[in-house]
Amino acid sequence: MKRIQRITLLLIIIISCLGITGCQNNKEDVDIYASIYPIYFLTDRIVQDKVKVKQVYPMGTDVHDYDPGFGSALVSMAEAKLMFYIGYGLESFIDAAKDTVFSKSDLHLVELGSYIQLIDPITINPTANEHKHDVDTHVWMDPVRMIQFAQVIYQEIIKIYPDDKDFFLENTRSLIDDLQKLDDEYVEFLSDPDLQKVMLVDHDAYVYWEDRYGIQRIRTRVDNESCDVVPSDWGKNIEKAKEYNIKYIVITKNESSCTIINNYAKELNAEIVELNHVATLTKSESKNGENYISIMEKNLEVLKKILPKK
Repeated sequence: MKRIQRITLLLIIIISCLGITGCQNNKEDVDIYASIYPIYFLTDRIVQDKVKVKQVYPMGTDVHDYDPGFGSALVSMAEAKLMFYIGYGLESFIDAAKDTVFSKSDLHLVELGSYIQLIDPITINPTANEHKHDVDTHVWMDPVRMIQFAQVIYQEIIKIYPDDKDFFLENTRSLIDDLQKLDDEYVEFLSDPDLQKVMLVDHDAYVYWEDRYGIQRIRTRVDNESCDVVPSDWGKNIEKAKEYNIKYIVITKNESSCTIINNYAKELNAEIVELNHVATLTKSESKNGENYISIMEKNLEVLKKILPKK
């Protein structure tokens, strides 16, 4: 009987640690949460060591699949002052927590996607952002939109930490300078009138490159959530790829690829290359000192290799 009582008591302790009150001894004091890596990169550059910032998604995590559940992780987030996220269905667990855990806290949620014009991935048209299923959320692939995010993040941070306004402003200006230089590098290369700005892509994370720089995408599948293809598109895509002399097929790092790309590679005698959509930073990349800027510069080098001349 005493053994059963001890086991029962242990279970109660474990459950209470996973519940709403949490295990305070293990609590991590975090002031600001940033959902995915690009948003963390911006926020961390602005606040540096003045404020504790943590990325919600663990390193290397697939941004489409991660869910922290309704345990101590969400409780810790609810105890922070700010949380920045893209929104529009990308971080679905945040939308779910708005009316539960987060609604009972002082956490201020900032949906960055609502501050800019998002793009319909099929028509490449700006949307009013109200139809969440019609927008592409890989918005961080555009350095100019990242500048807009940085400006919003700065404004929200100084509302809570006004005493360090000048420090944060200096950091924000430095960050914006770096992002503008990155955009300038892309514009310099992609403004070449002899360049054929067309690429054949598997996992499509590059609609904002088409909107910003005019890089058209030939998509090998219907969407990023499956490997479904439209049979009639095969011939059209092959014909278009040959017309533009495309010799490379783009897959996306940290995303699964579909077997259809092997058929394209064989038919076009094409090489498979990798671009990084920078949604996450792996441990090895972090260890090697990589960041959003350096990875986007590597992406530009890939574009210089794969985009054909007329």
